[in-house]
Amino acid sequence: MIAQFSPGMNGAARLLNSTGKLYVRFGEFSEPGLAGLVRAAHRASFSVYSVSAAVTGCSFIFTKEVRDDSEDAEVFHAMDEVGCQFRALDPGD
Repeated sequence: MIAQFSPGMNGAARLLNSTGKLYVRFGEFSEPGLAGLVRAAHRASFSVYSVSAAVTGCSFIFTKEVRDDSEDAEVFHAMDEVGCQFRALDPGD
């Protein structure tokens, strides 16, 4: 999964300056897909800035601001944000 995202993330990292932000609209809620996206971003020197979820998918904003979080911490944070927001969207039966 990371290999699919890495070229785009690396290209964006070269184009953006230190205050730039990268917006990614992602229509998949699978754990491997989301983790792959966040890991690829982290390896391209991006950190999760914000996450928003909708029934049709989720949106990530990544920033090049330096953070101390590990790759795993970034993934756990993003998955938790998506999970919480998605559960809030689903009122259940």
